[in-house]
Amino acid sequence: MHKFFYLVIFLFFFLSSKGQTLPKSEQLIVVTTTNWDVNNGKLTVYEWKNGKWNALLTDIPVVVGKKGLAWGKGLHNGKFNTGVLKKEGDGRSPAGIFPLNQLF
Repeated sequence: MHKFFYLVIFLFFFLSSKGQTLPKSEQLIVVTTTNWDVNNGKLTVYEWKNGKWNALLTDIPVVVGKKGLAWGKGLHNGKFNTGVLKKEGDGRSPAGIFPLNQLF
């Protein structure tokens, strides 16, 4: 892979407790890594405001699975799941689009 290529691995949507649907989400977390097999990356938090996505927090160091990433079953179209697929106990974090209804 090209060394400047960043793969978007997680698109976490914060959904309000009022039952908003995905298109009405106003917050988003994106984690990027340099490739599928690294265990670290960067996190960016966005908020939808004034008709565009605005970065609130950027380049926060994160750790993903010890063996990197693999496609998980998320809200994204399954046709994008090419390559390694997530299996329980494989040491990889799931990649894809996932809703977060609440955080702790």
